[in-house]
Amino acid sequence: MSVGATPFLGVQLGAAQTAVGATVAGSVEGTPAAGAGFAAGDVITSVDGVAVADPDALSAAIAAHEVGDPVSIGYTTAAGAATTATVTLMAGPAA
Repeated sequence: MSVGATPFLGVQLGAAQTAVGATVAGSVEGTPAAGAGFAAGDVITSVDGVAVADPDALSAAIAAHEVGDPVSIGYTTAAGAATTATVTLMAGPAA
C-alpha cells in the first residue's frame, strides 16, 4: 500500500455528454485502463456495481478506493456492447 498515493485508473475522459456515464477519450499507456483495453468512445457506467452518472462521479468512485484495490468497471464499448473489466488501481502521477 502506498501511503498518501492517489488511486489511478488511467482513462482520459472526453467531453461528450451521454445519458449516463463517463465517456472515455483514451487510455494512458501502462495503466490499468490500458491493460483492460478501454478505448475512445467507451462509456464507463459503474464502479463495483455502483452507477456512474458522469465524469465527476467516476472520479469520486475511484478516489474512494486505495492504490492496489481491485475494482470492477462496468462499461459500454463504442460498438454498443455492455461488458465489465476488473482492474487493480495503481498510484497516480505526482501532482
